[in-house]
Amino acid sequence: MKFLSKIKLIFGQKYLATPWIVFGFLFLLTLSFKLIYLFDFAIRSPDEFFYIQGAKSLLDGKVLYKDFGEIKPPGIFFLYFFFQRFLDMKTS
Repeated sequence: MKFLSKIKLIFGQKYLATPWIVFGFLFLLTLSFKLIYLFDFAIRSPDEFFYIQGAKSLLDGKVLYKDFGEIKPPGIFFLYFFFQRFLDMKTS
């Protein structure tokens, strides 16, 4: 309770009216960090290069597991294909 009384002195009583304000602030803070991570276009792992190249091969008309090989399941290649094709994300 001592901690809450110090916070009340700093921020005033009206800001501590409900715990939903704290929850909302933490939620928005977490969401903003997640969006920054999501839209940062740096390649996160070496495997991502192969996913992007596989999707690029699919865009060029090649057949999965016939024209290029990889041991990964096909879903990841189709996911990257979707992003490159329908969201018009260009890779060099």
